[in-house]
Amino acid sequence: MQRVSEDSVRSRPVAGAGRERVMTPRDAFDVRDAEASRSAHVMRTSVEDGHSMHASRHIRQLVYGGLDGVISSFALVAATAGAGLPSAVLLMIGFANLVADAISMGIGSFLAAKAERDHILRERAREQWEYDNYPEGEIAEMVSLYRAKGFSAEDANRVIGIYTSQPAYKEAFIDHMMVEELGYVVPRGDSAGRLWLSGLATGLSFAGFGSLPLWMVAALESFGNIEFAVQAGCGAAVTMVALFGLGVCKARITREHNFMWWNGLLMMANGALAAVAAFLVGAAVNGVIGGRVSCTIGPAL
Repeated sequence: MQRVSEDSVRSRPVAGAGRERVMTPRDAFDVRDAEASRSAHVMRTSVEDGHSMHASRHIRQLVYGGLDGVISSFALVAATAGAGLPSAVLLMIGFANLVADAISMGIGSFLAAKAERDHILRERAREQWEYDNYPEGEIAEMVSLYRAKGFSAEDANRVIGIYTSQPAYKEAFIDHMMVEELGYVVPRGDSAGRLWLSGLATGLSFAGFGSLPLWMVAALESFGNIEFAVQAGCGAAVTMVALFGLGVCKARITREHNFMWWNGLLMMANGALAAVAAFLVGAAVNGVIGGRVSCTIGPAL
């Protein structure tokens, strides 16, 4: 087998990165470079992969939290415009709703991730208990699963026999059972602190991106004598830029490098559709009640 030198690994730049860095296995797959893939596997370490996985998770939460936040706030701007309400109403309700939703999103993200992790760990504890008390049954289940994949009886028993041949392999075998029997990957390093960071990233991103259209309306309102339609239009422009950027970030996370522009445009279309629907609902409700909301609130403000 040809040995790949360490120098050749470091010398391969990632296209479009702006500076040279070691190409990862995923980078190599994206460009279908087999030599780079071999080089990347030579240099890769499990510790680096773990750090990358946790960082990627937080970035993912930032993007999806931001998408939810900016679309929700923009829809509120559109609904307010459709109902003919003044911008002061939008700002009061908008910022209050933004804070409440950000808290709910952040805590909800943490609780959902914790519930999933706890469920998987409980299932792993059950599998370990079953293996400790009836190893023959668990071994037979795994052999049958390998037989279902097309392995011969001899090869299936050989593979499972290796897993169960040494006490030191027990933990790895139980993790393997989790994947093959239940389809669960046992989480590693998902401490409560990391899960809280994930929830915090979601909540802060929701609040940060969600505040963009509201801040635009507030800034224009401070100048005075600017119609709400103009304020809403400027808020829409800021929202579209944010949605496009988040769509591109989403494409980078999912490694859809050839579709980054498409993802950005798709996110813009998503936001536009939500805003149009909110505007029409606001206008329809205001029409049904005969404009009484805007007439009642307007003089008070």
